[in-house]
Amino acid sequence: MVEALKRGAHIQYEGDKTLFLYLNKYVDNLTVYFERHENITIIPAGSENEHYYFALYHPVLRSNYSIERSPLPKEDILIALLLYKAYYIDHNMELISVKKFVALIRMDMPDLKSMCNIC
Repeated sequence: MVEALKRGAHIQYEGDKTLFLYLNKYVDNLTVYFERHENITIIPAGSENEHYYFALYHPVLRSNYSIERSPLPKEDILIALLLYKAYYIDHNMELISVKKFVALIRMDMPDLKSMCNIC
């Protein structure tokens, strides 16, 4: 249920009957739980014959982090994964500067050098 709500699914009887009936039976308790632990409000909508539930997200208050965010560029993700691999997986602890990271990519990964215009 959590995954269905997080991906924005509308939970309705015609879709997943078991999930809908469970949510319909315990909607008050589940609403309190999701608001407290997942920062999601469960909203009922529709008419009698076409009743459904959907999730309303709230920004995370502690860090002013909103669910509406822009994705990271693929290049940034690639560089972050390379840095993670070099430092944590390969245990390259002397990697303490961007210059050393660029040199590492030039030396160990020449095929990636042309892909990620950092060198």
